[in-house]
Amino acid sequence: MSDIVYGVQLYTFRKQLKMPEQVEKVFKELSKLECKTVQISGMCEMPAKRLREIADENNMTICSTHSPFERITGDLDALADEHLVMGCEIIGLGMMPIKYLTGAQGIKRFCEIANEICEKLKPYGLKFGYHNHFRELKTVGDSVILDILAKEVPGMQLILDTYWVKFAGKDPAEYINKYPGRLDLIHLKDYNKGVLFKHIADVGSGSLNWTEIIKAAKNAGTKYAVVEHDNTKNPLLTVKNSLDFIRTIN
Repeated sequence: MSDIVYGVQLYTFRKQLKMPEQVEKVFKELSKLECKTVQISGMCEMPAKRLREIADENNMTICSTHSPFERITGDLDALADEHLVMGCEIIGLGMMPIKYLTGAQGIKRFCEIANEICEKLKPYGLKFGYHNHFRELKTVGDSVILDILAKEVPGMQLILDTYWVKFAGKDPAEYINKYPGRLDLIHLKDYNKGVLFKHIADVGSGSLNWTEIIKAAKNAGTKYAVVEHDNTKNPLLTVKNSLDFIRTIN
């Protein structure tokens, strides 16, 4: 059973991360909340060296990114070097291009590309990770797309998003239990019934069974778990509420 490092998916703060000086401010505020790691996503471009400095200054690590598919497939060596500078273990993809999600042949082609990426990252000691939305929980033929990805790309990390798993009608804890060793990073997002995006909730204020989710994540060997909210009006308060709640379980 692993100890999990808890942090924040910076997509939560994307509206407050449009300029470099805002990045420094947000990191400082997160440090006050004892946030220990962040996933880079949805923010302005900054040199990897400066991002590492800001993280170090605030006693945080950068556990992963959401990197553009075009850079992952067309500029991987430079991207890998940037991740090494940041001390970041996982090059994450937020979602595959929609053209690959339209059928069996598209999924097959994406798996081929993903396997190539995993192989190319081995000399760097880095991992490729894929983040799911609800579409990956749909079936192609007789199989769930996420299960196909897990089987056909064995070297790829699965950045499981608890909200989207539940949105698709499945149990996040059960899915975590299916893939031990494949979930170095997960996204913690709570779920309430309602209109799309309006039923994302601060962790602990929705309907998910967090005791079971965290237990499953520890048993699966999860290293990092980042809280996230796609449309909160007060990102800092959401993060505080979410981290405070998770600590009551942990």
